[in-house]
Amino acid sequence: MAEAILSHSRVATFDTKGCLVRDGGWMDLRKKTLKHSSVITAADQLEETVDVRVQDFTQTNAPDKAKEVFRYRISLQPNRFEALMATPPERAGRSPRLLEIAQEIAVQYVK
Repeated sequence: MAEAILSHSRVATFDTKGCLVRDGGWMDLRKKTLKHSSVITAADQLEETVDVRVQDFTQTNAPDKAKEVFRYRISLQPNRFEALMATPPERAGRSPRLLEIAQEIAVQYVK
């Protein structure tokens, strides 16, 4: 997604913490979930996907006029997600730097 944002804007950069900054101001990027789909396959397995769109609302508040920056599909794998959540921290291979960033961001929203 970072590459899509950088290709969309000539003035956007990422700081050392991985936060999006714009030379001389800010960018109003918004993410929207467009479609959630659940299907049971012939093998009796659940397949779920979510389509997501990121738009630049810096110049407008109208969704139909905001430029699309990026669109992607997330495949949800319930068994994989449950296993990941149950993985002990020492085996999870989580990036200490990303955990640090998540902690910094979380304190803003968790009271």
